[in-house]
Amino acid sequence: MCIVFKEYKVDLVLKESWKDPRLVYGNDTWFVKLKHDMLKKLWYPDTLIENSRKHDADDKTRTAYLFGDGTIFFSEWFV
Repeated sequence: MCIVFKEYKVDLVLKESWKDPRLVYGNDTWFVKLKHDMLKKLWYPDTLIENSRKHDADDKTRTAYLFGDGTIFFSEWFV
């Protein structure tokens, strides 16, 4: 924490979930884990962290689970 510049550092795990009907392939109990290059092919929301000056997310910390009903559960770790 830097009191002079009124800044602080935090580690944050962001978890989001949404449904994409274009990706339906079975029932809601089936799922596929997506990492690395597969995530580049997936649409996901561009989440804004208000008042952040800098935030980085390592590609190794990004993971998505695609369920058969088109639900996507996405998580990433910001440092």
